[in-house]
Amino acid sequence: MLDKYGLPDSATSVRGVFNNDFLQTKYYELTDKGDNSYVDGLEVGAFIEKLDMIDLQEAIDVTTHVDVKNAYLHLLEGSKNHLRAFVGALETQGVIYTTVLISQEYFDVIMGL
Repeated sequence: MLDKYGLPDSATSVRGVFNNDFLQTKYYELTDKGDNSYVDGLEVGAFIEKLDMIDLQEAIDVTTHVDVKNAYLHLLEGSKNHLRAFVGALETQGVIYTTVLISQEYFDVIMGL
């Protein structure tokens, strides 16, 4: 779809290298934090999924191509599933997870609370 619609690709063929300064900075920040411990890695994973959900929702809101919107919707559902998995894994580590980036209400809906 990137080629079909001439959309920019923020990734490169090199792992961990991005064409987007914000993503590159976040990559370094989050990999540094995630390397500290298993729990830190899970928290970083949850953070990334929420950041992805925000980006995907913004893209859904502005796209006019039905196939692209459907792809974004499927990716959004995948991010919700991943968030549930990260939060569940954190809970098994005894961590009481508090959400950032998204509202508590939206987080509760995702978690089925």
